[in-house]
Amino acid sequence: MLGAAQQAYKRTQVQAASPEQLVLMLYDGARTRVNHARIALGSGDLALARTNILKAQAIVGELTASLDMSAGEIARNLFRLYEYMNYQLIEANLRHRPDALDLVQRLLTELREAWAAMPVRANRGMESGNVAV
Repeated sequence: MLGAAQQAYKRTQVQAASPEQLVLMLYDGARTRVNHARIALGSGDLALARTNILKAQAIVGELTASLDMSAGEIARNLFRLYEYMNYQLIEANLRHRPDALDLVQRLLTELREAWAAMPVRANRGMESGNVAV
């Protein structure tokens, strides 16, 4: 019963979220899955590690698919970064490499922090009459 309520709550959160909030939710979901994979790998539960790595890959795939490649250099750089993270997740899955998971976790955290800070910078720039880039 609680599981169904939690899923309904998550569905409502996603439906009510702005595009910016959805990206943050994707980063959070990927980070959670990578963390769970890291823990499972450390305890020797390779099946659970694999499941979580595949879920993290699916989320990185969603982030990749959401890129607007007409946005220029930033989109191209993010595309390459997402490809690199996917490669590291494959390495972690095939070779049971926790260091690859640590790298992906760090990159996801840095991207999430940068994404979360963008609206703050943009609003500050507009308030002062400057446009933040």
